[in-house]
Amino acid sequence: MIKKYLTLFKKFNKLQVSNKKYVALLFLTAMLRAGIKVSLPFFTSLILDYVTTRKYETAFYTIVIFGVIYLFYHIFYHLNYVVYTKHANYTHNKLQEAIVEKVSVMDEGYSKKLSQSFLVNTAYNDVGNVMQIPDQF
Repeated sequence: MIKKYLTLFKKFNKLQVSNKKYVALLFLTAMLRAGIKVSLPFFTSLILDYVTTRKYETAFYTIVIFGVIYLFYHIFYHLNYVVYTKHANYTHNKLQEAIVEKVSVMDEGYSKKLSQSFLVNTAYNDVGNVMQIPDQF
């Protein structure tokens, strides 16, 4: 899982249109969320163990710790989606700026073969696909 996240992180940095701060936050919140998700079954098993051995006070404290950890899981989940939205907007705008910049300085001979509006519309359709890359975090 870590290797997958690192591969996505490297690919996204190669695009040169992503905000490194947002990508780093996406990566960090995804890793924290994954780490917490792995720890939840451990705390569940501790709670069951304490209840079956009649250590109710310790079970109660473990339930509280479980609740706090679960709350952090949802906070990181929400933060991941907030950062994803901000990053998607940033990437969308940067890609559209790059497309318009490239098409505006395009060779006139090439624009006779394909219209500039066709190129812009085709490229804009691909912007949505590029923006979905961090959705895999």
